[in-house]
Amino acid sequence: MSAPVFACIGYGEVGRTFAEALAESGAEVRSYDTKFSPGGEGAALAPIEDDNRITTGSLDTVLEGADLILSMVTTSVAGQVAADCAAYLSEGQTFIDMNSTHPDVKRALQPVIEPTGAVLIEAAVLGLIAATGARTRTLLTGPGAEKTAEILNEHGFHCESYEGEIGSASTFKLLRSVFSKGVEAVLLETMLAARKAGLEEDVRAEIRGSFEQVPFHDMAESWMKSHAAACRRRRDEMIQVTEMLEGMSVAPVMTRATTALFDRSCDIELDQAFAEPPEDSDAVLSVIEDGT
Repeated sequence: MSAPVFACIGYGEVGRTFAEALAESGAEVRSYDTKFSPGGEGAALAPIEDDNRITTGSLDTVLEGADLILSMVTTSVAGQVAADCAAYLSEGQTFIDMNSTHPDVKRALQPVIEPTGAVLIEAAVLGLIAATGARTRTLLTGPGAEKTAEILNEHGFHCESYEGEIGSASTFKLLRSVFSKGVEAVLLETMLAARKAGLEEDVRAEIRGSFEQVPFHDMAESWMKSHAAACRRRRDEMIQVTEMLEGMSVAPVMTRATTALFDRSCDIELDQAFAEPPEDSDAVLSVIEDGT
């Protein structure tokens, strides 16, 4: 394959970061964004104002002959942008939707892109682009995802092929966010309360020590396995925590959510489901799944 031509749709923080990384690798890079005032259909390619390695023009000229098209726009317009691009796509091109959207939004692009003959690839960016740039870990799903990942990695990216149908990578990303954003919220609530109590450093050291002393897999397995027998006691403790935080004028948002989850386990009598301690967390999850 000859050197691929890249078309970057959108030139915000993500679009600019990725376009600059591609240009740095020596690739031919085009960018389309309304901020460039690209003119009407057929407007010729010309260097953008702040980086002469990257050209811009009207949408049709940016897409013409491009091998890989990376869509990096705001979530609200991702579908419309795909439809606009579809008018100029053809066989041999690959359209990569890199926007952070619901899996159903990704799947809805299939009847838009696939009839053109172009290949649709779903991308799920897993890290913070502001911190790691184009090297941010990204999952790709769709026909030819493995080859697409190879091409992007040759140009400074960190992409991995992820098995499954369109929507799978985004589903994984959002499930990952349940944990990562949830932990972020719990930490913030905990440390705000610890600061109010004058115990910030003690609590910070205790949390750090807990995660450093026990491998995370062992800790997570222990939490979930013991949840069955301990859900009532833990629920009652969280009620006390809620009252304490309210008395400290700290909004117990995550604490109430935790109490509600333990309440649900009590409602289905999870603590009565096992005559013996469960062998693993899967057994506990299965009972909760069946009971709810």
